[in-house]
Amino acid sequence: MKGKKIISRLGAVSLLVFSVLVSVFTVVNIKSFYIKEYAKNNVEQATGMNRQDLEKTTQLFLDYLNDKRDDLSLIVTKNGVKEQVFYERETLHMIDVKALYQNAQRTMYLLGGVSLGCYAFLFLKKQDKREFWQNAKAGYKFSLVLFLLIAIVLGIMFAVDFNRFWIGFHHVFFHNDLWLLDPAESTMINMLPEELFFSMCSKILMLFVALFGLLPRCVYLLTNKFNNTK
Repeated sequence: MKGKKIISRLGAVSLLVFSVLVSVFTVVNIKSFYIKEYAKNNVEQATGMNRQDLEKTTQLFLDYLNDKRDDLSLIVTKNGVKEQVFYERETLHMIDVKALYQNAQRTMYLLGGVSLGCYAFLFLKKQDKREFWQNAKAGYKFSLVLFLLIAIVLGIMFAVDFNRFWIGFHHVFFHNDLWLLDPAESTMINMLPEELFFSMCSKILMLFVALFGLLPRCVYLLTNKFNNTK
């Protein structure tokens, strides 16, 4: 019984982090999100680039992050002058960003498999359907409490000083200072201002809440269907 309790918690926490990462990758890859944010934050004026070049650049870094291309080479027009969209320090920073992104993707797939394996084990080893749901609910409640505690802490940090949170994030995940870019020179900083990332984090949170709330219902329907076919 104790072993099943541990497995239920492991499955639920894995599902929690998996849901967070799915939400992150979904929002990050919505191109229309960036276009709307560019208009909202006057990015054309800040970068000296027109909408067409901004859209090309957005597709460029999304393709780069998703390993569809190996470089960030693109000629655009900035303030009437044709030049490479990113300078060397920006491209070096994006190497680190891509590595983080790819590692997070691998983690997402791994945790999805762990969660699926845990719930499959609980389902196959159940004495009856009630025992399975007791274990699954206990694990889900544990992960929900864990999420709420983390959400409260992060929510306070967001509300009090998002800039400080964002700087702290970079200190944790990047082990150099390449992310310290000069707004006077950096297209990347002006394309992706702090306000855009705040909006992105908000959308990720909303999607995660919807996704993590729906998953138990999906598991319930699947297990019921499986039992009814036996």
